Amino acid sequence: LPQQDNREQTEDIKGSTKFSDMGLQQQLVNSLRRVNFITATEIQEAAIPAVISGIDIVARAKNGTGKTGAFAIPLLNQLDQKSGKLQCLILAHTKELAMQISVNIKEMSKQMENVTDKIMCVVGGQDIEDDKKRLVQKPLIIVGTPGKVKHYLTKKLINPQFIKTLVVDEADELITSSSFAEDLQEIIGFLPRNVQKCLFSATFPESVEQFCITHMKDAEFINCMQQTLTLIGVSQYIAYLREERFKVKLLNQLFTKLAMNQCIVFVNRTNKCEPLCYQIQQDLQIPCLFVHSGMDLEKRSLIFHDFSNQKARVLVTTDLYTRGIDIRTVNVVINFEVPLSSDMYLHRIGRCGRFGHKGLAITFMAGENEKNRYLKIDNEIKGVQQNQIKNLPADLLEIPRSLYAYNTEDLIMK
Repeated sequence: LPQQDNREQTEDIKGSTKFSDMGLQQQLVNSLRRVNFITATEIQEAAIPAVISGIDIVARAKNGTGKTGAFAIPLLNQLDQKSGKLQCLILAHTKELAMQISVNIKEMSKQMENVTDKIMCVVGGQDIEDDKKRLVQKPLIIVGTPGKVKHYLTKKLINPQFIKTLVVDEADELITSSSFAEDLQEIIGFLPRNVQKCLFSATFPESVEQFCITHMKDAEFINCMQQTLTLIGVSQYIAYLREERFKVKLLNQLFTKLAMNQCIVFVNRTNKCEPLCYQIQQDLQIPCLFVHSGMDLEKRSLIFHDFSNQKARVLVTTDLYTRGIDIRTVNVVINFEVPLSSDMYLHRIGRCGRFGHKGLAITFMAGENEKNRYLKIDNEIKGVQQNQIKNLPADLLEIPRSLYAYNTEDLIMK
């Protein structure tokens, strides 16, 4: 079993209720204990009883506060393990997120009889014949992307007759995207009329509110956003650079002087990933991987697996990995380029400081275009949160390690 994670958690996700005190099945409690899930986070405390009760819910919580557990735990608790019928459908907007949710739920169910092997992930890029064989084995929970799930429903490969709960993760992305929204509408049309609907996300624009009015019945709104959109444990800095070419030099300084465990470097375009990764490997001599949406699913999955297993310190990627991807060993995020929107900025920096631990987010800015984008982002997020983006100090050692160090050993200067 993994060692219990005793790192201090920030106040924005702390809960006080133990899973063993929530009336959950003992097999499930044992499974959660196995993966060091002892105490529920705030969103889990609020959402688990609501999902178990069967009502429709709309839940807002910041990235990294345990949203997956907030819907996975009650779904596992309510499963009829021996029925052989599909009971839960979970939708995610990317293949990677769907696959990670599936893996996480399997980990949470290891001590539950006849469950772990009955959790199936359905995404594009997988062999259809393999999927058909797994569907014949009668999964209890399916996690998938809307397009693939809709396709299998249309072909009658998925039987929706006994689905009790629909979960939409990162709901804003699914509902505000026209292609995803159309798929979602069609999927709902296949489901039983009284299916429970649960929406989870960090942001809920007007389009999501309209969806709730149209498709949900007396939904309970759960808001665990508190006063800030970003995780309290994420310290944010901006680096002003005279020229674009100085960005790699600053990267080198950061990698040399910061107590960096693992780092995600975000760029805005897919064609920047490989050259930057090459520079980091060749010029800075740091193990690095890159991934973007132009790669096939198998290669993306392999890279994500390798980075998750710490085979590289740095991952260069696009906004493919801004939402939902949870790698707790990442304690530093670098925006090599200023994001295109404040929403994307918030999701990017949410990749560090996961699950109430501390992290560091640094944004590089060079040129007028990036300056204008940054000023707009800074203005938008300042209006809704107290914590501010600070200027990166000239002496990087002025950044206290206590703000982002991965574990207590990192606090001791070597």
